Amino acid sequence: MIMKKVLFFTLLMCFLSVFFVQAESPFTILTQPTMMVPLGPATDGVQNFSLGGGVLLEGEFNLKTDNFLKYLHFGPQLEYGVLPINAGSTIFSMFNFGANAGVKISPLPRTILRAWGGGGASLGMYQDESGLFPYYTAGTDVKFRLSPTVDLGVGARYLQGQSSIGTIYQGVAISLGLGYKFQSGSRGADLHFTPNTTEIYPLYYTWYDENPLGDVLLTNNSSEKIRNIRTSFYVPQYMDQPKYSDTVIHTMAKGDSETIPLQGLFTTRIFEINEGLKVAGEITVEYEYYGKTYSESVPLTVYINNKNAMTWDDDRKAACFVTANNPLVYSYARSVSGKVRRDAVGALDKNFQIGMGLFEAMTLYGLGYVVDPSSAYTELSANELVVDYIQFPQQTLISQGGDCDDLSVLYASMLEASGIPAAFITIPGHIYVAYQLGLSEQQAKRKFPSADNLLYVDGKPWLPVEVTLVDDGFLYSWQIGARQIRENNGEYGFFPVREAWEYYPPAEYESVGIAYLPNPNEVLEQHEKELNRFLKLEINGQVASINRQIQEDGKSHILYNKMGVTYARYGFYDDALTWFNKVIREKDFYPSLMNMGNIYYLLEDPDQASRYYSKALAVKPDSENALVGLARVSSELEDYDTANAALATLAAINPDSAKNISHLGTSGIGRASSAQNREIDEWSEE
Repeated sequence: MIMKKVLFFTLLMCFLSVFFVQAESPFTILTQPTMMVPLGPATDGVQNFSLGGGVLLEGEFNLKTDNFLKYLHFGPQLEYGVLPINAGSTIFSMFNFGANAGVKISPLPRTILRAWGGGGASLGMYQDESGLFPYYTAGTDVKFRLSPTVDLGVGARYLQGQSSIGTIYQGVAISLGLGYKFQSGSRGADLHFTPNTTEIYPLYYTWYDENPLGDVLLTNNSSEKIRNIRTSFYVPQYMDQPKYSDTVIHTMAKGDSETIPLQGLFTTRIFEINEGLKVAGEITVEYEYYGKTYSESVPLTVYINNKNAMTWDDDRKAACFVTANNPLVYSYARSVSGKVRRDAVGALDKNFQIGMGLFEAMTLYGLGYVVDPSSAYTELSANELVVDYIQFPQQTLISQGGDCDDLSVLYASMLEASGIPAAFITIPGHIYVAYQLGLSEQQAKRKFPSADNLLYVDGKPWLPVEVTLVDDGFLYSWQIGARQIRENNGEYGFFPVREAWEYYPPAEYESVGIAYLPNPNEVLEQHEKELNRFLKLEINGQVASINRQIQEDGKSHILYNKMGVTYARYGFYDDALTWFNKVIREKDFYPSLMNMGNIYYLLEDPDQASRYYSKALAVKPDSENALVGLARVSSELEDYDTANAALATLAAINPDSAKNISHLGTSGIGRASSAQNREIDEWSEE
């Protein structure tokens, strides 16, 4: 009965070993030459057997798991041994079929300590007789791992064969042997990894090159440290090649766990996704184990959102939509800004005027503020995890409308395309735009009209524009943009686009469609109307102040000239000439003569300009400004004798100044140079 149970146990263990080997779990074959030290039985106090030997073939199966079961092992045993009989020259042979089970731990690197117990059937043979009986065993050993597949071990075990008539043999077996580990795949380390990916947004496709789209948790379940662990992420449909993480784990001790971020280098094909979808990907882990390099890969599924998707967990992400280099946006914005810049009023900041012109271009185009109930910024910006839908600038142009975020993105793109720094302003439930003026904070507060309606950030003035009021004109949009900040107690988010681009670069996306943009000349005409309206509003206060002085002090050449300068600075040249003429009809007043020359120079009337510069020099022969002006317009008139005479006089007064404009005395050069840069930097007041 006992023999049947032993045979059943042995066969069961062998069957389980074969089953788990087929299930791709680790299985080790150990070959152990054995020295057998007999402990019994004895006859009349003399051992029946003397020192013997043999060989043990053991199979070890390990459970591939992360829980406590990984410390267990079991498997079959096959052993042949011989024990010389002390009473003569004969030997006793045994052939053992059995199984064992036990525990193992790894107290030191590359070292495995095992303890087990087992048993099975023993076939004993002596001369011409044989018999089958059970045997029992228990032991321990220490193995040193030479490589991922080869172990060297030494151990000792107790062994006893027992039949119905008593103990057949009893002793201690001391063994030294090698083990070879069979395992499907690479036979590398027992490295467990758990990937974790987040939703992917095409908008940030370049951002993922340096920032994580997820991570992978690595756990070293091996008995030895693992070195130089690298991971790569790959989605074949939207990547040209796997992207390796910037993070490398140089050493991971046994039992340790570490997380490596996953990165991705996507192609522009990702912008072909109009609706979110799931795609197949792959994570590969490469590492060194026992001096060899191994690689393991696991498939995974990732979700990629549509190309317009964004979350508001970081407001700077909106900068990805600011595609200033998009051909449609860039070419049109540069065309408009170029015309505005060329005809700009010298007294006003050029950035201010270009920003106004671009806004008027949006107005003429017929852009409308349209609230999308399914993706309204007011609601979605309050929840950082909700996915919003934002249009690229060219999409807004093609559709001729958008939400506050869509219009803000378009306006910011046009500003940046024109070389003007733009920024997003966020207040609870709303986003709009500000752009930087080409002045310092001190200059803006001293010279710029309506300086209280500007923002000052790091010493730079910014002009806020409420883009949703695109149908109500630039001036009103500016006024409301400033008011909204005041009504929010001065608390607002401010995100310069160029700074945001450092984290979230603009996407390289081009949509399909046609946008019939207004003629830049029409834009310029509308811009001039709005600009003149602004200038009239701004100049009225200054004019009123000078008129009060005139009423108090009476007729004054200085005040009349000051009034003319006020009009001239803002481009109202007819009004300026009226006041200057009031002065020179009574007196050759140098400042007014000089200013008259400047106005005719700006009006491209070099004959009249030369006349008044000459009169100014008659009053003040050493006037550097008058000499420069006369040389400039004389060169335009190709009167090089007069130009060179003025240059010679100027050289005697200020050689450096004369040297800077010496080209005006050369045929052909002066005319071209003057035509390119027709500006007046300074008006004479006194």
